[in-house]
Amino acid sequence: MGTPVVALATPGAADMILDGDNGLLVPPKQGARGLAAAVERVLTEPGLADRLRTGGRRFAEERHYPRVAERLEEIYALAAERCAAKA
Repeated sequence: MGTPVVALATPGAADMILDGDNGLLVPPKQGARGLAAAVERVLTEPGLADRLRTGGRRFAEERHYPRVAERLEEIYALAAERCAAKA
């Protein structure tokens, strides 16, 4: 964790990247030129790379798989309880 993310704003990437917070999203119509411009921005705009790294770390910590798995277990347990109560 530590490399700023630049991606096209397509399904999947746009679900994970908050533009300007944990990465930069480029409209798909801009293609390779848009990606190149965004990378250049990361390399030249003071503080941008550090802000994106910090946002990326925060995003990864919030969605750390053990935490996600724990939350899913809670949801499944609640669903099982509700099903048992209806039976």
